[in-house]
Amino acid sequence: MELYIANTESLLDVQLPDVCRWASIYNLIALNVSLVDRTNAVQVPFNFKTYPPFEYARIAEADCLTYEACCDRRARELLALQDQCGLPLAVLYSGGIDSTLVLISFAKVLSSAQLRERIHVYMSNDSILENPNFYYEFVRKHCTIRSSEDFTTVLDGCHIMVGGEHNDQLFGSDLIGKIAQQHPFSVVHQPYSRQFIIEFFMQTGLSPSDAECWFELIDAHIRQLNAPVSSVFEFFWWLNFIFKWQSVYFRILLRVDRSQRGLIDHQFCERCYHHFYSPTYFQRWSMDNPDLKIKDTWASYKFTAKNLIHDFNKDDEYRDHKLKIGSLSRLFLQKDTAVGLSSDFLFFDSLDRCDLYQQNNSFRTAS
Repeated sequence: MELYIANTESLLDVQLPDVCRWASIYNLIALNVSLVDRTNAVQVPFNFKTYPPFEYARIAEADCLTYEACCDRRARELLALQDQCGLPLAVLYSGGIDSTLVLISFAKVLSSAQLRERIHVYMSNDSILENPNFYYEFVRKHCTIRSSEDFTTVLDGCHIMVGGEHNDQLFGSDLIGKIAQQHPFSVVHQPYSRQFIIEFFMQTGLSPSDAECWFELIDAHIRQLNAPVSSVFEFFWWLNFIFKWQSVYFRILLRVDRSQRGLIDHQFCERCYHHFYSPTYFQRWSMDNPDLKIKDTWASYKFTAKNLIHDFNKDDEYRDHKLKIGSLSRLFLQKDTAVGLSSDFLFFDSLDRCDLYQQNNSFRTAS
């Protein structure tokens, strides 16, 4: 069996040195994230498979566009899919930068009447609190609003779900915010070094040997692929962009109701499950434009996206001071979550760790 995603906590009681070494990274990231190397260079100790649309090699084949052109193209593609399928577009809206720009991208190509008819906005009170000006000035006036409290209802095959996932992976990593709390912000633009990365890993709870192992693997990965990575910021962007991409895509699907699990397959994903920022042309933009992600403060993170929002709503406060806030955790707490999803789209409430263990992995011989 091969997995697309798993709650890693369900795999951690295999007491082998390579498993423990691999699992040390979960001092740094959440246990519900399963790291899958989209380049297939780093093999983890359990049998995960790269979802074919996310293979790293596909990025080089994508069109080279501006970020705004990517957003415009994506909105038109999803509207064309709606025309083909005849299903409502259900946009998951948190009030954050990513989902706000999704709505704006649709608003730029639709009239107010078309927007209200074609786009159903799934949101909560938290969505209002995160971006009150945009809610009162735009969403309430121009959009059809639905409650997101039971967001999995849109995964019924009768909607085209549109989420805001993957913009974080395009722009960087929330780990930069943690680094900025401990160091002058100029550090994140300095060349990454063995000493700095290992010390940061150790500060988060990794042992010296585990920190060394993870640095060596990622550093070798960057060098082997000639990746566009030189700074501390880019080091952690790369970890997010390459290793977390697949888990971020599937994590909402992992929370569908039991009665809906049989609906989920490759065809369902192609027709009814879409994250706005997933296409390869967005990924190509991210690879080609390291200077358009952050400036000299944490508040400038995603400034290119925030500038597009400002072009639409002229909200100086949101552009200049809006910080990233995690928006899914509260919704996820309500759901009965499977612990794994296989490459055959089978959902599992428990995993056979021994059956999934693969001896030939990158952590078995790492020092």
